Amino acid sequence: MESFEWYSLSLLFKIILLLVNLTPEERQLKSVVQIMLGQHLKAIRVSKKMKQKFVADRCGFSRSGYNLMEKGDRNITFFSLLKISKVLNEPLENLVKIEGIDEIPNLWI
Repeated sequence: MESFEWYSLSLLFKIILLLVNLTPEERQLKSVVQIMLGQHLKAIRVSKKMKQKFVADRCGFSRSGYNLMEKGDRNITFFSLLKISKVLNEPLENLVKIEGIDEIPNLWI
């Protein structure tokens, strides 16, 4: 168990370094993409007439945490996307097909 904890801490530290070392332009792009993803998730949820609380509860998130994801104020992990995909009964591919993402300049550098 001790080596797993060490590995987890090491991985967390590497992730933090990556986020800290983002350039201002990369941070802005990350923010734009997060907002677009959140808006897309919200549109799918609303089209299925589901409440935020329902989705959050089924995914094991707080409603306020899920709200932050939809607003683009919280990064969404791949695992969280998988959970959301199951609750919305929507293929994962559809959750990441965000209209207009290909038009963002400098995203695919």
